[in-house]
Amino acid sequence: MRLAYEASLMTTVEVEYIPGFLAFRESPPLQQLLEHVRQSSPTHFPDMLLVDGNGLLHERSCGLASYLGVQIDLPTIGVSKTFFKLPGIEAEDVSSRAAAELTQSGSFFDLIDSSGRVKGRAMRATKKSSRPIFVSVGHRVSLDTAVRVVHGSCEFRLPEPIRHADQVSRTLLKAFCLNASTGQRPWSLAGGPEFSERVFPTAK
Repeated sequence: MRLAYEASLMTTVEVEYIPGFLAFRESPPLQQLLEHVRQSSPTHFPDMLLVDGNGLLHERSCGLASYLGVQIDLPTIGVSKTFFKLPGIEAEDVSSRAAAELTQSGSFFDLIDSSGRVKGRAMRATKKSSRPIFVSVGHRVSLDTAVRVVHGSCEFRLPEPIRHADQVSRTLLKAFCLNASTGQRPWSLAGGPEFSERVFPTAK
């Protein structure tokens, strides 16, 4: 997998974090960023999004991946590192099953709630990564496709798009905090959100 394009948004998030309602906090800036990409670099606008958060694997069956997908009408897949208890699915049981059943790269099992509905899948991303990730439908994608796309995107535990985005965000935040401590900031948010983007050369 090769990195082709990278876009970032530095903004102020004013919505308080409430467990179970992450979408209301994180979806608006993500929508802003995607609209910026659509306008400034339409050839790099994604056909599908891998979202660091849940889709249907959520207490209300509508996590960040689902909410964002509906808002922008784009296929989305939820990928989470942590499983939270759902009706009929205990975290301890999931952990035990993962240790016993997820022995090969790409192996998975369904996560079925008390109503009998498949909410997502626990999956082993790579041979070296023993800790599972949790994949769920976000919007306009089947669970089989979601698992196939996620597994095909993993060189380590997390899919490369999510892993790279996490690394970039941590680097930008570290730079922001470091410069703020000296009174110098790489971004000024007084005029609103600040966008940055990079296009990487294509392989020949």
